[in-house]
Amino acid sequence: MADMSDIGAMQRQIEELRAQVEQRDRLLKRANDMLKAAGRPSPPHLATVERQDELNVSHWPVTEFAMGAGRHLPLPETLEDIAEVIGRELALRLSEALPTAGARAWRKMVYVPQVMRPDHPLVQILGPEAAERLRRSHTNMILEVPVCANIRRAYRKHVIRQLRGEGYSAATIARMVGQGKAAVDKVITEAS
Repeated sequence: MADMSDIGAMQRQIEELRAQVEQRDRLLKRANDMLKAAGRPSPPHLATVERQDELNVSHWPVTEFAMGAGRHLPLPETLEDIAEVIGRELALRLSEALPTAGARAWRKMVYVPQVMRPDHPLVQILGPEAAERLRRSHTNMILEVPVCANIRRAYRKHVIRQLRGEGYSAATIARMVGQGKAAVDKVITEAS
């Protein structure tokens, strides 16, 4: 019976993740529409939202940043342990894809069962081979996966600088990235 409750909890987490992705996509589409209405071109990361939805493509922007420009940034120790089993990219993807657990925004948790079914969130996020490696190394464990706040901050700064380089105002960037104008101004000043 405990197995069924674990499956129910994981299904609820999947639904919460889907809702978060849908909300993000709505916000990005709204930002894209605002830019079009103002006669401004859409930056590449906004222009692709509608097309990704059509093609059912998953996009992992923080992971891509951490594997590229942010590759020098260290992983939190607990994520480093997971990365030793499945690799840095998939560990970052796991951190980015899992919904928060409970009231704390920094807590992401996932149970690693003895038997991993194809519809298990780990299989859906990591793929069957990596999920199986993680199952072999962490069976019957609840993994607490960090949100990688340092990498997320660096990614946000990277996006702000990139948008500024494309000519967007600090106020527009603030709306696009969900930050206050003062925070955006601070990042732009640091970059100068």
